[in-house]
Amino acid sequence: MSTGLSGLSRASGSPENLSTPGFKAALKTESDTNTPVFAAMDHSSSLKKEIDEYEQLNNEARALEELRNMDLLPLLLDLIENLKAGKISPKDFDNATGRIKTRLNKFRSLLNQIEGLDESTESRIQKMEEMKKRIGAKQELLKRFSEEIEAKFGTGRPIAGDKMEIDE
Repeated sequence: MSTGLSGLSRASGSPENLSTPGFKAALKTESDTNTPVFAAMDHSSSLKKEIDEYEQLNNEARALEELRNMDLLPLLLDLIENLKAGKISPKDFDNATGRIKTRLNKFRSLLNQIEGLDESTESRIQKMEEMKKRIGAKQELLKRFSEEIEAKFGTGRPIAGDKMEIDE
C-alpha cells in the first residue's frame, strides 16, 4: 500500500509538487522547441531512504493498531462455552479452533511486520553506541571544518555555534 509518495521521480509542474519537501523545481528547456519545462527532481538518495523509513514506521504503526484491536479472549470463551454446553464434542474441539488458529497466524504475520522485535537488548544497545560514536565523529569533523573556515575567512562569528550538541 502506497502513501502517495511513490511519485517522487515523476516530472510535474504542479504547484503542490513544487512545494513538497525534497523537490527542487528546475527550469529545463526541451531541445527541439526551446519551451521551458518544469521538472520535479529528487535531490538526494537520503530523501528516498527517509521516505522508506517513514513508510516502514507507518506500516509498523498500522500493525500495532491492528494487534491492539484484535481480541482472542471472546473466541476462546465461546469455544469453551460451546464445549461445556455440549455443542462441540471433545474430539471435535481441535477442528473448532480454526478461527483461533487463523487469528494467531494473523498475529504472527503482523508481528513480523514490526522491525527489531527479534533483536536482543544487547544488540540494540550496541547499535545505539555505534550510532553515538558515528555522530560524535561527524560532530568533531563539522567542528574542525567550522574552525578552519573561521580561521581562513575570519567571519568573526561561529558558523554552527553550539547547535552541534545532541540531547540525550
